Amino acid sequence: MAKFVEISTEGIFSRTFRNEKGNTDLCKPTGRELRESQDPADWWVEYEDTLGGLHYGR
Repeated sequence: MAKFVEISTEGIFSRTFRNEKGNTDLCKPTGRELRESQDPADWWVEYEDTLGGLHYGR
């Protein structure tokens, strides 16, 4: 069962993702993490692009 957890963004760097227009965008961490299981390999940091799109990565 997936759930969101509030996390500190301290020490989490911005990452590059493609936005909905197809351009690369430097995305900032939102402070939320998607946890799909108890295994840390299934935990994904949420990032937001400049258009408001959400992306997930480590």
